[in-house]
Amino acid sequence: MAELCVPPPIPPLDNTLGAAFIGNLAAAVLYGFTSLQTFMYFDRYNDGRPFKLLVAFLWVLDTLHLIFISHTLYIYSVTNFSNVLAMENVTWSIMAHVFVTGVSDVTVRGMFTHRVWLVSNKNLLLIPAIMVPSLVTLAGSIVFPIRGLQIGTYAGLTRISAVLYLSFAGGVLADVVIAAALSFSLARRKTGIRGTDSMIRILIAYSVNTGILTSLCALLVLICYATMPSNFVFIAFYFVLPKRIVLELASRDPQCP
Repeated sequence: MAELCVPPPIPPLDNTLGAAFIGNLAAAVLYGFTSLQTFMYFDRYNDGRPFKLLVAFLWVLDTLHLIFISHTLYIYSVTNFSNVLAMENVTWSIMAHVFVTGVSDVTVRGMFTHRVWLVSNKNLLLIPAIMVPSLVTLAGSIVFPIRGLQIGTYAGLTRISAVLYLSFAGGVLADVVIAAALSFSLARRKTGIRGTDSMIRILIAYSVNTGILTSLCALLVLICYATMPSNFVFIAFYFVLPKRIVLELASRDPQCP
């Protein structure tokens, strides 16, 4: 009698496919918010054409980001249904998502740099303080996908983890400088008038909180990757990160320049 071929049991997928699914779902929800914020921006603000083109460009990148991460999830859960080993291999779309995230990040931080420059009475020293670490992040988002596709597996990505760490460190540093520069510059504008000073305090809190949320999300990616590189928990937070960064810009307060 021929022996029956029993397939190996499927391991729990909660911290791999499940984590990626939750991250994709959260990113899709946030994409709705970024789309709404983009529409509201064009409806409410009369910024110059270059700034509006940049906002439109960011929305296109945000759309591509959602497409790429959804494609990755489709490959793992549908195309390779029941083929658990497929999740050991990186997809071209998840590496494309890394690149798109890097371009989106540096664009947003460049726009924030312009805002900081205006609020700080055109302090030129703040420009390299923000843009140098931002460009480090962009460089990492170019190098990591190229090397990642060459390596081909998530396990092998540990060989280039330093690129990921350096890239995220640059992003966190840039966010800290932006929040600190905006807070300090706004604090110097206090006039002693209760209503004006109250508005300035609100703007300072707004600037700090938006920077903290983005930095916290980036730190969660780093911590999860450093402690759990063999699952997709870090990917769940990474899927959400670019949405958080775009929302940080798109939901700007009308009183901010």
